Amino acid sequence: MQPSEQPFDLARRLEAWERFVEDGQLDPGADPVVANSWQRCAPRLDPRRPPQWAYLSPSTLPLLSVQHSFLRLVARPVMEDIYQFIEGSGHLLVLTDNSACIFEMLGDPRVEEDMQRLGFRPGAFLDESRIGTNAFAVALAESFPVQVAGSEHLLTHFHDLHSVAAPLHDPAGNPIGAIGLLRRLSVPLPPILGIAYAAARAIENQLQAEHFIREANAQTTEFNATLDAMSEGILAWNAQGIATHLNGRGGELLGIAPPQVVGRPLIDRITLPESISRAAARGEELSDVEASFKVDGEKHDVSVSLRVIRHAKGEPMAFITTLRPMAQVHQLVNRLLGSQARLTLDDIIGQGPAAQEMRRQAMAAIQGKDPILLVGEQGTGKNSLARAIHNSGGRAGGPFLSINAHAIPRELVLDEFLGFESGAFSGAAGQPSKFELADGGTLFIEEIDALPLEMQSILSRLLRAGEVVRMGGKRAIPIDVRVIAATEFDLEERIRTGSFRPDLFYLLKGSLIQVPPLRHRAEDIPLLIDRILERLRLQFGRELKVAQAAREMLNAYPWPGNIAELESVLEQASFRSEGLEIGMEHLAESLASSGPPTLEESSFATLQEMEKRAIAEALRTTKGNLSKAARLLDISRNTLYRKIRELEIPVP
Repeated sequence: MQPSEQPFDLARRLEAWERFVEDGQLDPGADPVVANSWQRCAPRLDPRRPPQWAYLSPSTLPLLSVQHSFLRLVARPVMEDIYQFIEGSGHLLVLTDNSACIFEMLGDPRVEEDMQRLGFRPGAFLDESRIGTNAFAVALAESFPVQVAGSEHLLTHFHDLHSVAAPLHDPAGNPIGAIGLLRRLSVPLPPILGIAYAAARAIENQLQAEHFIREANAQTTEFNATLDAMSEGILAWNAQGIATHLNGRGGELLGIAPPQVVGRPLIDRITLPESISRAAARGEELSDVEASFKVDGEKHDVSVSLRVIRHAKGEPMAFITTLRPMAQVHQLVNRLLGSQARLTLDDIIGQGPAAQEMRRQAMAAIQGKDPILLVGEQGTGKNSLARAIHNSGGRAGGPFLSINAHAIPRELVLDEFLGFESGAFSGAAGQPSKFELADGGTLFIEEIDALPLEMQSILSRLLRAGEVVRMGGKRAIPIDVRVIAATEFDLEERIRTGSFRPDLFYLLKGSLIQVPPLRHRAEDIPLLIDRILERLRLQFGRELKVAQAAREMLNAYPWPGNIAELESVLEQASFRSEGLEIGMEHLAESLASSGPPTLEESSFATLQEMEKRAIAEALRTTKGNLSKAARLLDISRNTLYRKIRELEIPVP
């Protein structure tokens, strides 16, 4: 039957009540919601006795209002709107919590006094166990709007009463209270059940809205706190050009306080770089480009990334830029390139005379400020030595940047080394020079012999002046960089052929370090083997050992590929060895795959055989050029002639 606004048949309701009270029988036509409440209440209450009212103490009642202050704050305006509609009609608005305790009442003073005489007042509990069937208790129990009229109230004390109520739920669906109306049956009946239901929905909708607002505010606060805690600057604006956010770090980088920008047209104080403006107009994104913002006419150079926020249809609705100081970008680049490796001269393996002499030369070079030239064959560890020199000197805290001159196309060498200013090439974003990136540290140039003569001239001039000018730019940028260069060739021979500038060579020659080939460091091979095995143990998570016969094979091999070849052979052998010990069979296969000279799997090659194969491979590699083959083998041309005759080696 619930809910209903139909006229009451009070006589029939009274008959149903009397039958239930006298013999416990329920009228078939009785409202089932009311009947269920009667059955719950009957075992505990005498219908003809007064209600067993329970009230909060006067000292506790204010605490209830505080506890439900948010619900009261939301519900009170709704109750006042309803009261304007029913004022003077003899109704009392009542708000309870989820325990059916009244904590808010609103109505005409005479009506409120009348209901208080019945027992209804703030702090009263309306639960069924104390006052029997009533709309508030039943609405909370059944979770839908309820009306109880006249003798439907179990206790005769309330038979002249009409009560309606609707439950209230929070956004999660949990019951938090009920709102309803009380009136005497003699009062004319407006559609009060509908009023109670509408009031409940209005309150719940407002609670939902307040929940969303609070959640949005919390997320906004958290978002703003997150942005302000970031080490990067954040500048955002919408499609209309209004600045929507500038965090504290962004304000520092741009030299302006966020309140002076946010909420105002961006153009009032900030002029965007051309590259950013163009990308935003096209709806394009950018990553880590160098750009200059103008704030109140003052220029600020930063690294910028641009992200575009779009509508569902794809149109840009907002733009977010991240700003970082150029010095921080340089440090990040160097960190990504491994500039923080902690290799020092103490980590350079070697106890023999050749290694000791190399270390002595390196120690002498560390103390100076001049450029350093490392000369040695491929695979001798020039890169590791350069890092060790950097980390052992006063520049250890600065960046270490490595660049291979041979790996850069000739047409891009100047751009790569010198960088370029913003807009120098069809509006492209600027790029710092390698010397700027290595400022305060070391720039290691591998295979410097591959530099074009034009770049050699610029490098020579740059080393003398201590400043660099980017491509397309005019400003001279001071730099503090120590250059370490490396080559495997005789640069004096290159000077004679005109492929290397003498002025650059003499600048580099002041601190020249000869990096010996591994065949001149035979006494260091066991130490290198142990160091490589330790690295492989950490890499593979298992102990690796080399059999004695295999060690002898490694010690006897001439290693034309130097330390790099030794590392490659041990890595391959560790893959092939199924157990924990590397044997001769694993080395023979690895040496064969690493290139001549090779070893037979079935027998141990003699030194003469190894020497013959090494010379044959050198001749094959140089296509019969005896001078190049002699340099590759690190022997004189006359010695090579003699060996070819003695060993009867054919010349290609």
